[in-house]
This record gives sequence, C-alpha cells and structure tokens, in this order.
Amino acid sequence: PNGKGTMIYSNGDRFKGFWQAGLKHGQGEFEFEANGKRQKLTGYWSEGEYVGTTDPGSPYKITSVSGIPFYSVEQEESDENIIEISIKSAMTDFMPRDLMVVAPSADIIQKGKKTEIRNYFLPLSCEVNYTIKVAHDQRKICRFILEINADGKYIVTLSND
Repeated sequence: PNGKGTMIYSNGDRFKGFWQAGLKHGQGEFEFEANGKRQKLTGYWSEGEYVGTTDPGSPYKITSVSGIPFYSVEQEESDENIIEISIKSAMTDFMPRDLMVVAPSADIIQKGKKTEIRNYFLPLSCEVNYTIKVAHDQRKICRFILEINADGKYIVTLSND
C-alpha cells in the first residue's frame, strides 16, 4: 500500500500513518506490546525503519535541550549559510559570561550580544552551553544542541524567561 492508512497485525500490533511500497514511511504511530505492557511509538519511519521524532527531511533537528524553558529556530532564505544565536533573559538580549558555542569547522563570531556561526559544512552539529543565575549563589546549567542539515539562515532564540 501507498499513502495514509492503518495496519492491524495478527498479534494485535497496530500502525497508523503513512506507507510507501508496503513499508512504514513518513509520520506515524505504532502501538505494540512489550513485556506484557502496551507501548506507543510516535515519530517518523523511513523504508520501514523508525528514524526518530523529527522529520528526517527537516532542514534542522534539535537533538538536546536542558535548562532552557523556551526556544525557537526559524529558517530564512539567504545566499549565505549563517546561524544567528541570541539568548534572552528578562525579555532582552543577554550575553552569559561563561557562554561556550561549539561548532566544529566553523567560524564563531561575537556580534554584540549575539553569536554568529559562518563558513561551515553540512551537516553541522552546534552546541550552546552557559549558566544562568537562579538564586543568590545558585546557577542553572543551560544546554542546546542543534543539527543543521540544509543551507540557509537560521535564527536561534534561547529564552530563560
């Protein structure tokens, strides 16, 4: 089968989602039994294999976030490959003293309270680490890992508000 549909297997397992040439392919939901309990796996499949919760055709993938309650990634058309990162605290741009941006084989440039990443090869894994004060003597560790898979300009906003 091709297209969208539901398959109920003889053992009671069930896949609801997209198919291509008889294989799970695209977004879907697989319900199955493991160790006597019903389980549900939601995400994307490619040629029958589960590939994760992010569309593999997506231009970017957020692989890890901790300590950052709000974040956004926007892609814009551009002739240049640029990633612009801004960190917000109290609803304004903020530059942590201990900011560390890791992007192998790329140029990392500080522009005021923003960070730009340029001249990189795809795919690029970019990691942003910093701490933010949460109490008198306490700091919270913040970490964001993003994988860029397509050309363009990306605006990354990390907000601790």
